[in-house]
Amino acid sequence: ENRYKDPQRGDVNFQQMMDEKAELESIGANPKPGAAAGCPGSKPGGTMPGGGAAGAAPAAAPAAAAPAPVAAAPAPAAAAPADGSFVYGKYDDQLWDHAAKQDVYAAWDPNTPRSTNNFNPFETFEGNSPDASGIYPGENRYKDPQRGDVNFQQMMDEKAELESIGANPKPGAAAGCPGSKPGGTMPGGGAAGAAPAAAPAAAAPAPVAAAPAPAAAAPADGSFVYGKYDDQLWDHAAKQDVYAAWDPNTPRSTNNFNPFETFEGNSPDASGIYPGENRYKDP
Repeated sequence: ENRYKDPQRGDVNFQQMMDEKAELESIGANPKPGAAAGCPGSKPGGTMPGGGAAGAAPAAAPAAAAPAPVAAAPAPAAAAPADGSFVYGKYDDQLWDHAAKQDVYAAWDPNTPRSTNNFNPFETFEGNSPDASGIYPGENRYKDPQRGDVNFQQMMDEKAELESIGANPKPGAAAGCPGSKPGGTMPGGGAAGAAPAAAPAAAAPAPVAAAPAPAAAAPADGSFVYGKYDDQLWDHAAKQDVYAAWDPNTPRSTNNFNPFETFEGNSPDASGIYPGENRYKDP
């Protein structure tokens, strides 16, 4: 969706995950008054905690609650103020952890049209969770943010490493090589749509007219396999591991890609898939 920003996420342990799971189940069993499929504050097509789909018939409101509107027009993914300007959510460019989501949920009014500051942060859409402004991957204004908790020294170390990778790429790692994302950008600024860079003297030359590889190549039997770190922590150590195994001269796939290659300003997920592409999973 337009203006989606992939949020910063705090580190959680197993007990925290269990506590959050229990809380979501409690929210699903005890929704706010008016929090039903099709209510103005829901995402059209979204899924509430507890499984309520926004496209289904609205659930009956509790006896003491105001009835949910029957034919409310779907609210846009990110409503703009009356003056035409756009305002991101309260936690835009801040840590988007469970405490922040609890705060946004507490302020969410299901009976007020959905906006960047009035949305259910626990509502999913096509398997994805919203960012800190209620926007989903593939929608206008999506932004891909930092992931995981890092200190300043870690950030500097990672920045230096990316600069080193850009200055000393793998043999064959040039714009247009089979293992790159068509239109992507390598560390160091190499664009996959540009003319291939000259290969080092001792390196195998990069293909001149390689056909663009699909974002996520499927095995020969037609099945689909996600990447090595699918549904696991996708941090810098994991990316280092995937980069070490990446072969720029082998067609790009979910297990052969450059995790530091960006595409339209976004970084890939743990299978080399970018926001807005089929099978993208918010890591």
